[in-house]
Amino acid sequence: MRTYAIAVTLLIMVTLGVCVLVLADLVPDSTGLRVAICVAVLVALATLATRIWVDVVLATRD
Repeated sequence: MRTYAIAVTLLIMVTLGVCVLVLADLVPDSTGLRVAICVAVLVALATLATRIWVDVVLATRD
């Protein structure tokens, strides 16, 4: 689980870095890049939702 958390953290950092580079016109925009960024954001959001779900369920068990 620790490795996955580190991998997702790196994925988010790289994705944000690429977004900044595209906005600064240092990296050209393309459809493939947009798809890759969308996939990375979806992975990050799914991971966040899953972690929150598990934490809430474990914290509110009867």
